[in-house]
Amino acid sequence: MADSGTIELDILGNELAQLGDMNACVTAVIQRVGADWEVLHMSVLAGYVSESWKDRIWQYEELAFVACRIPVSALSVLGSSETSDVAGNVEDGEDREEVPQPDIREVVLGSIVARLPKMRGPANWRREASHSRLDRVPLPRPAVVFSVSAKDGNRALPWGILAAIGCPSFPSPHNAWRAFEKGDFSLGGEANFPNDLVSIRLAENDGWIGDVRVSATHLVVEVKGYNLTGCELEVYSASGVKHHPVDGPTTFRLALDGGLPDDSWLWLKRETKWLDYRSISPQSSWTGDLAVSGVYFDESIDEVTKIEALLSVGEGPTVEYKEKLIKSADDRRNLKTIPAFANENGGTIVFGMHQDELTRVGVEDGDRIKQRDQLVNLIRAAVEPMPQVNVNHYVVDGISFLVAEVAPGQSPPYGLITAGSARDKPEYYVRRGASTYLARPADLREIVLARSQNANSV
Repeated sequence: MADSGTIELDILGNELAQLGDMNACVTAVIQRVGADWEVLHMSVLAGYVSESWKDRIWQYEELAFVACRIPVSALSVLGSSETSDVAGNVEDGEDREEVPQPDIREVVLGSIVARLPKMRGPANWRREASHSRLDRVPLPRPAVVFSVSAKDGNRALPWGILAAIGCPSFPSPHNAWRAFEKGDFSLGGEANFPNDLVSIRLAENDGWIGDVRVSATHLVVEVKGYNLTGCELEVYSASGVKHHPVDGPTTFRLALDGGLPDDSWLWLKRETKWLDYRSISPQSSWTGDLAVSGVYFDESIDEVTKIEALLSVGEGPTVEYKEKLIKSADDRRNLKTIPAFANENGGTIVFGMHQDELTRVGVEDGDRIKQRDQLVNLIRAAVEPMPQVNVNHYVVDGISFLVAEVAPGQSPPYGLITAGSARDKPEYYVRRGASTYLARPADLREIVLARSQNANSV
């Protein structure tokens, strides 16, 4: 069975029309061309909706970023534009005849009606496994990905400062796109803007491999899906191959003799068709980032003991619990313990513990790398100067925790930049027992003096 190929745009449009009212999540960048709006790039995900999805729009004078849901059938307009350059097969060297197309092809994106520029067919397509390391935004389902190009070639963002009432401001559209698409508001990151006009991912829901957990003695594999009759899970490794029948959603707990073998893969398949696959060997270049790949290794005994101690000791001068992750600048005051720890002897914040200090609720499911980076970026934006903070995920008894370890600061005092305040007017905090308080002038003098004395004694 082919895993990639091409498809004429009219055929693709007909297939999308047949999907009817199935919802598609669309992220689009559109630009003004004269008095109209025109699509610069549109990324479409159909058949799967992330729990974190939110419809939103950032509209500037000449550029807009839109995230909205539309019926997949609305994308059948792709089939009304230019398909392949010639009808039928053409031998190399022969002239290619262009197919006429309508002048206007429009799609409604939130509150904006945008036209699609002329397209060049055929579209390219490929099948991808879940958590594909090649995908710009990893998807926890296998999918068929279609890529449609514009007739005028590569797409590129314009240059210029973006500012508008009610929207975040950016020094360049590239920063805005990265923030809108990936939630990365740092101004120094890198991300290439897509070259295609439209990218469509159709999630395949027959069956897929869920979370995979590996310990020294067991391999635990979740198999999910809506049509798993007649399937099997293959565990492939350098040590051999084993097949396990699958007739519905299930979780396999497979014993490991001597740990996980080298070159281990999981294949979910039916007859000659694969439904999903995943490399699970940490040392394999096929695996990529394990946290992004949905593969989780139990921590070592030392790490487990360390985290268990943090979860059991309760809050105190160097430990604080948070039930939920901090996700936006509006929650900055919940970061006040970070500068408080940095101002004194350091400390650890555990996200995923209830305020009763006993209940282990865990952090919500999601992209673990994104959760970690988002927290680090918020600390970088909210704490001045930036202290040394290490953020890691840990799994204890199947429950996930995000742990932020703050080192004693070498350049106190450390302050919190609250929303709407200037960076030169931070709020300073200290830790007293299990609580965090605003620092008094005497507290700040004591902190600076103590650091100065420590530095002189070295």
